[in-house]
Amino acid sequence: DINSIIAKPEYQTDATQRAKLYDFLVKPILKMKSAAKINRFYIVPDGELFLIPFEGLLNEKGIAFGEAADVTLMRSATGLMQAQKQLEKNASILLVGAPDYGTGEGTHVFPELPATLHEVLDIQSMAQRQGFTPKLITQQSASEATVRQAVAGQNIVHMATHGFFLPKEFDTALEPPWRGGLALQGANSAISNGQVNDDGIAFAAEL
Repeated sequence: DINSIIAKPEYQTDATQRAKLYDFLVKPILKMKSAAKINRFYIVPDGELFLIPFEGLLNEKGIAFGEAADVTLMRSATGLMQAQKQLEKNASILLVGAPDYGTGEGTHVFPELPATLHEVLDIQSMAQRQGFTPKLITQQSASEATVRQAVAGQNIVHMATHGFFLPKEFDTALEPPWRGGLALQGANSAISNGQVNDDGIAFAAEL
């Protein structure tokens, strides 16, 4: 079942597990007659589903769901109408990419992702051509405190960085939003030094 798959951290990079989740969660929807011509999906995860990277689930051809279709994750269904109304006006866009994770020790170190800088710069250019003025935060500037403050009030937030989740066995008392999150500036130092507040590890609940 789903819990047995996401209980192991490697499922996010294991193609077999991502394909199983696709078959279980996405495929039944696509088989519905009403979904035959739909290429845009709005997903509102609940509970453990909050930890699943729906865009990265793989179909039978090995193509990510987010590449085969337009996939948007939302916190609530009511947010869909609100987002549409806001985008019709002057939407605010936040782009975060290529955080400087710093140095760290041990097996749980986030490697640098230099291509994510090009990713957010490309998105910035595309958005500007559409008349938007995105806010860009990268490298040393992408601290947890800065990003958390910048996220407030944004219509669109794009985070190009490492994501992670902790299995339930790590701490059974933690809710899913406190077991998954993003790596930001200084994240590797936080892992090594055991820091907790504005340490470069932004849990979903903090955003």
